[in-house]
Amino acid sequence: MEVLVTDCIGVPADAIVSVRFGPTRRQAPLAAVCANSLKFPSHPEAICEPLKIEVLQPIASARLVLHPNKDAYRISFLGNSDLAMSLTVKSLKDLKDGVGIKTEQVGDRESRLAAMLPQKSFQDAASSARDYLEGHGLLKYVQALLHAIIQTRPKDPKDDR
Repeated sequence: MEVLVTDCIGVPADAIVSVRFGPTRRQAPLAAVCANSLKFPSHPEAICEPLKIEVLQPIASARLVLHPNKDAYRISFLGNSDLAMSLTVKSLKDLKDGVGIKTEQVGDRESRLAAMLPQKSFQDAASSARDYLEGHGLLKYVQALLHAIIQTRPKDPKDDR
């Protein structure tokens, strides 16, 4: 089943439209639901179920750049010093492996130590650097950080307040 907003009157431009059909909920900004339909899994006999439609309006927002080895965060919202939130973020891999339990094999430690030793050639150095960056998730982290800066365009991007 697909739901497309074809017209809206009096709905703020920054509103979020939330539609629930059975156990499935889809949410998107108003402009997105006017341009693209929300898709729901359905069977022909399920069409008789009612839709729940809500119009939500953001009261604050923040961008959070995730760190590869960090799972607890504290967020302050721009423009409203009274609002704050704490989050715990876990990857699906952590949940499958036993909720964030980290174990280090002897071979893993040896390979990390070997990666810290001076390299014999440029190719070895480049390979070691790539392994280090990928192993610590630094490439994705820096990309996410740059993306957040480009999206928010702060006056002083180096100011971390």
